[in-house]
Amino acid sequence: MFTIDLRKGAGLPPKSRPFLVVLAMMPFLIPMLGTLVMAACWQHNRTLIQTQQKVIHENQQKISGLENDLKQYHHIDEQINLRNQQLQDVSQALRYRVQLTPILAELVGNFPESLIIKKLDMDRSDQRTKETNPKTGNVDYVVTVQRKLRMTIGGPATGETDNAVEQYVQKLFKSPGLMKWFANIRITSRNNDTLNDKNYAFYDIECVMKDQS
Repeated sequence: MFTIDLRKGAGLPPKSRPFLVVLAMMPFLIPMLGTLVMAACWQHNRTLIQTQQKVIHENQQKISGLENDLKQYHHIDEQINLRNQQLQDVSQALRYRVQLTPILAELVGNFPESLIIKKLDMDRSDQRTKETNPKTGNVDYVVTVQRKLRMTIGGPATGETDNAVEQYVQKLFKSPGLMKWFANIRITSRNNDTLNDKNYAFYDIECVMKDQS
């Protein structure tokens, strides 16, 4: 049996020890791994930043394209709010309006043929008072509207005219259509005057309407 000694008498080679090799390489591996991790994070952040910048740029373009639409929307929204406020004001104002047509129809319908209407008008006054809300305790201002319808009627200065005016006022008192609006109807004064060179007696009648609030 022949033996070939390639190491020329140096003996067997030493056995490999991987653990020692790894330990020996650790001082080189840690900086290398740290560098690789930092490079990976930097690349990830760079890609993320580029993506976000692209999204921001696209959004800015969309916003720029919708700028006129946004201005138009704000203008329309302001107009809508203005109209709503005006409608509320109109609704509040209509709340204190009275339809005079049926009242005038009742006044004329009961009017004697022997008399004439010289004057007809209406006065209105608004009173603003404070009221405390019993539920909330807040102080609210309440508007109360007071109206007086005044009419001057007359006829020839005779006893028949006096009786006709008195009966007319009594008819007004007995009219359900009128007394749901009026609190009182009374003759306030009587005056003599000349009309077409004839003596006439004129009566001022005051119709106090019920307060409206």
